[in-house]
Amino acid sequence: MMDNIKETQPILYNLVYNANKENRRNHAFLLSGTNTKEAVQFLIKSILCDQLVACNECNTCKRVDEKKYNDIIYYDGDKESIKKRHIDAIRSSFIATSLEGKSKIYVLENIDKSSKEAMNSLLKMLEEPEGDTVAIFSTKNKARILPTIVSRCQVIDLKPDNKQIIKSKLVIENIELAYANLLAEIAPSYKDGLELYDERFCYMYHEAFATLQDMYTNPDNVLINIHTNLLMKYKKKDDVALFFDIFVVGLKDLLRFIYGQELVFEKEKAKIQTWNIDENQVIDRIQAVLMAKQKLGSNMNIGLLIDSLFYKL
Repeated sequence: MMDNIKETQPILYNLVYNANKENRRNHAFLLSGTNTKEAVQFLIKSILCDQLVACNECNTCKRVDEKKYNDIIYYDGDKESIKKRHIDAIRSSFIATSLEGKSKIYVLENIDKSSKEAMNSLLKMLEEPEGDTVAIFSTKNKARILPTIVSRCQVIDLKPDNKQIIKSKLVIENIELAYANLLAEIAPSYKDGLELYDERFCYMYHEAFATLQDMYTNPDNVLINIHTNLLMKYKKKDDVALFFDIFVVGLKDLLRFIYGQELVFEKEKAKIQTWNIDENQVIDRIQAVLMAKQKLGSNMNIGLLIDSLFYKL
């Protein structure tokens, strides 16, 4: 992992290396990007490891990876919106003496998904940091964080993972090339792609392309097949969001086909070339699907959302 970060996130690696070498460290970090998980782990271990950067071999590094290090508190805004009570719990926990004898670290992933009260409470902590406490925040949307919080952090904008590297690593894991192509397109990192690859993903791959094929060869059956094949099996918001993501990739493939570029659904090229594709119509359809995905965050009925979308398409 250390070598991987050095290759994929050189700004982060050099910042951490130089700060530890010169024995200086900020009390708060904000990692901004679509692929923050590995970077967060690297930063935590580099703070606690006896080496200049995470060695990944010592007992401390291994315990961090196993989430068995006692002086680290994690919250993830993607799993549950971060509330004031979470910040209060961190403050109360860190009043006590360090159990490990090193820095005490609290990690707020996807910090942009925090309540206003949590943000204000967190700001007070940052204004009066404890000498041995380090805050690590991550976000995919830096603009949604209070500027006063951002200004108190060492901000590191992470580079997106190279799609070809993601695909190559997934193929090494014996993932079929067709699936690896798609995972590299929708997953922000190799690790995210590996976590996303499961039975549901494979099902969505085939269902999304089948829906695309219906649109061009059998449009009257699109909604019937979606309700029968998709919503009977997968109907949670996360499931439909994944379907939308894959479907958009399929639509973009139609533009790639028009422009003579390599397709993500490359093995389906023979089918695609028989369709009557209108470029402007494809662009309108991509925008419509993206707007529908945004509406998933509301309490709108998923069945009605699907019906509304595909009547438009």
